[in-house]
Amino acid sequence: MQKAQRLKYEMFVRVRNFGMVNRDVFPEFSEGGRAFTRVAEAVSAFEEYLTRRTKARADAQRVRTTTRRAVVEAMKAIAATGRRIDKAGPGTHPFRMPRRHSATVVLASARLFMEEAAQRVDRFVRLGMPPTFLTELRELVGDLEQAINVQQDSRRSRVKAQAGLEGALALGFDAIRDLDVAVANTLRGDGVRLAEWRGARHMEGQSPSSKTVTTPVVASVPAPIEVATVDDVPGEASSEVAGSPPVELKEVLDKAS
Repeated sequence: MQKAQRLKYEMFVRVRNFGMVNRDVFPEFSEGGRAFTRVAEAVSAFEEYLTRRTKARADAQRVRTTTRRAVVEAMKAIAATGRRIDKAGPGTHPFRMPRRHSATVVLASARLFMEEAAQRVDRFVRLGMPPTFLTELRELVGDLEQAINVQQDSRRSRVKAQAGLEGALALGFDAIRDLDVAVANTLRGDGVRLAEWRGARHMEGQSPSSKTVTTPVVASVPAPIEVATVDDVPGEASSEVAGSPPVELKEVLDKAS
């Protein structure tokens, strides 16, 4: 996650909260109220896509890492035995562990091990390997192939989620540009609320020429609200109505930065 995206999201949260606190002057049926609703929808969509993207990455990495380690351990036993089997043979024995342990390298080496070990099964068994060692390795290799496919699917899911993040930001900014006008017109003469709006609307790194200022937000904090639950993500994620994202989501944002 780029820092710019995180800063925009945090600004959206502040703007959403400002709209909730000031429903008396921006009711839902008004243009301003509808714009605040669009910002709230953009926040929910952003959080959902971010959760989906983070979960897809974590799931793919966990499956691939666990499966790859199982294949490597099985290969180590075959390599140690194979060195003794071919100790008197000419040339270099074929059971050499790869220096790199990436999934694709391990997969290629494991296939070579299976091919070579199939020609020496009896000799492996005589040195104590279980009669099923080759079948077990084939199953592990199949699991690793599936894990690599899962990773590819995860990559496509992350690309879709990233597009969703960018789309949510675009929709949110479109609504905020409407609010720049609606809030200024509606709160004309109300210096306190205008200062609160400018504080919510301001974003770190914003151009000095911007009309917004860094006045602190002094609006009261409403009761917590629930964030939409992602269907395919276990558990629930909650977002408190305050001037910053929920702690759990902020940790995810910081890790993804």
